[in-house]
Amino acid sequence: MPVNLRFLETFVWIARLGSFSKTAERLNSTLSAVSARMQALESELGVRLLERQGRSIRLTQQGRDALPIAERLLQLEGDFESTIRGTDAFSGRVRLGIIDTAANAVLSAFLRTIQARHPKIELDLQADTSHNLMQRLALGGIDLAVSLVGQTTPGAVHRRLFQMACHWVASPQLISSHRTMTLAGLAQYPILTFSQGSTPHAHTEALFAPHGGPRRMYCGTSLSTVIRLAKDGLGVAIIPAVLVQEDLRAGNLRMVPVDAAFPPLELQVSYLSDPQNRLQRLLSELLIEVGAQFCQESSPELVWQDRSGF
Repeated sequence: MPVNLRFLETFVWIARLGSFSKTAERLNSTLSAVSARMQALESELGVRLLERQGRSIRLTQQGRDALPIAERLLQLEGDFESTIRGTDAFSGRVRLGIIDTAANAVLSAFLRTIQARHPKIELDLQADTSHNLMQRLALGGIDLAVSLVGQTTPGAVHRRLFQMACHWVASPQLISSHRTMTLAGLAQYPILTFSQGSTPHAHTEALFAPHGGPRRMYCGTSLSTVIRLAKDGLGVAIIPAVLVQEDLRAGNLRMVPVDAAFPPLELQVSYLSDPQNRLQRLLSELLIEVGAQFCQESSPELVWQDRSGF
């Protein structure tokens, strides 16, 4: 008797989430239906795939052997449908979570690409911090996340996009000198930086720690807000200069040379590892493509792909 692919899908999700209830939520089903599918699958195969120990679930040896095969079967199902139906197979709504910095870099080009190639795909856009996006991805609150490299979640695929060099920028009215500043000198100004808990925020704190920290530090999740405050002369901002080139050319901001390097921002796209996540895989490929184009159109000193392990 052929194995029901929906039963295999249920098995794969239980294996990945370690929970019948979370699987029911993920598949928009009921707990009883999920349990019934697993019972039917194990009955058809004549083996136990899962073992229940209290509230925990783990795979049996047969389950561990079966999981990669089940994943391949579901992948083949998706590939078959995509091949037969062509681009019409790619339709539906995808919830995209993205950090503000990445949105300012590539979101417009990404949306234009989707509209041109896959008009039946709809996106729900949600901005958040990298940490929060990974939590929401794990819980099924979003389908795709663009965040900083270093943030992970169990069962997710993480694909690197590109890097953006960070520079200190300020209003010419706040700092007019073009001389290279020391960190001790920079610490005398208010510092505008990334949200608390983020990797670049930790880098900022580490840089100023030997100097007792900056006089004042403002942290924000909104890049546009940080840029606005910098232009208004309320502090020195550490941001990717590629995103403020117009303000630099117009003289609203100027780069502040500092005698200590700041690590670049490394971006990634993430989605849960599920053979049926065809839309997520497609959109991740498009993001990589759009990111590559962004790099080609930008100064190689400001943004790049092939560096530091990319």
